[in-house]
Amino acid sequence: MAIGDTITSTQNGFVVGVIDGYTGWGMSKKWKSFGNQVIIYDNRTHMFTTHGHLKQNGSLVKVGDVVSIGQPIALSGKTEQTQEAHLYFNIFRGTAGEEGSYLIL
Repeated sequence: MAIGDTITSTQNGFVVGVIDGYTGWGMSKKWKSFGNQVIIYDNRTHMFTTHGHLKQNGSLVKVGDVVSIGQPIALSGKTEQTQEAHLYFNIFRGTAGEEGSYLIL
């Protein structure tokens, strides 16, 4: 995907995380914590989706927004530990038990 392509939500839910201030990228470990992302939670399915490597100031939503499937949420970019523009997409579900535990699907 090209930098600036529109990313849309794959689920209905609430925006629970937005980071969009980073500009840099590279392959060294120092870049691992410098990625822009949007995280959405669906309280019906208890699923989280993470969309990462987004463009600086590329978030089209803010924490607390309600989103629907297909709604534009961000612009693709090239941040964090990477060599090329692409979308990092992850799905995980919260699990009962230990605080901070989750299951990656």
